Amino acid sequence: MRNFLQHSLEKVLQICLYSISRLAKKSVPVGEILRKKLAFLQSRMTVQEQDPWFQTRVAQLESFSRQLQEMRGSLKSMGELKGRLEKATTEFQRGLVRTS
Repeated sequence: MRNFLQHSLEKVLQICLYSISRLAKKSVPVGEILRKKLAFLQSRMTVQEQDPWFQTRVAQLESFSRQLQEMRGSLKSMGELKGRLEKATTEFQRGLVRTS
């Protein structure tokens, strides 16, 4: 398995270096080239884990990620509500001062 990964990484580097040398003549930024090549290679080198322990951990991480996104949305809306409450409280205080 280690030899396979090492060979795969060497192939990736060869492909990237070839692309860089070829596209460098066209004034394409190196970062852009690497990003596109790595995204392409990543899409081709996906791995399906068969171990149930890892599968449960991946499912837990995905669930946790969704929960964090929901919490982020809730916190944003709470922040907006807090701002509205602050404005309403300030207006109420000013109204009390005016009436007294």
